[in-house]
Amino acid sequence: MVEVIVHEMVAMTSGFSDNELAREKKKLLSMLLMNLEQRPVVFEDICRQVLATGTRKRPEYFMQAINGISKDDINRVAQRLLKSPPCLTARGEVKTVPSMAGIQNGLLDAQG
Repeated sequence: MVEVIVHEMVAMTSGFSDNELAREKKKLLSMLLMNLEQRPVVFEDICRQVLATGTRKRPEYFMQAINGISKDDINRVAQRLLKSPPCLTARGEVKTVPSMAGIQNGLLDAQG
């Protein structure tokens, strides 16, 4: 499981197309708008925003932010994440969990 996560994190730095990015943006926008169709969710969203930031931003703000994301943005964030030391938690049978050094080496390897 850890190997899959490491591989996917490394793949985020270059392994996706414009179509994939557009599809994921649409999924995120759909999820945002569908969640806001329910009054309790809208109320929770308003409360969370006001408590966290002191203001409420309309859904259009988030829609514009999502549509503004570029492949370069994702690549930049992914590169920054890969350069930071990983954090790992495990539960249950931990004998098969790779070493922290192995995970870190996987994150630095271009193939994951």
